[in-house]
Amino acid sequence: MELMKYVKEYNYLKVNMEKSGFMYGLCDTRTVKYSQDLDLLLNKLMKIRYPGLKRRTN
Repeated sequence: MELMKYVKEYNYLKVNMEKSGFMYGLCDTRTVKYSQDLDLLLNKLMKIRYPGLKRRTN
């Protein structure tokens, strides 16, 4: 269930980032903020998908 919440948020951020990039440009603070939020969300998703990722060493 938590994963579906993140998927909806991902879609929301992705669409808004694309709109912002088109309307204001890629260097605008709004676009950068959406991009940063999207990166943080993807990090959360990776921790759900691969819970042992932090403890893994090569």
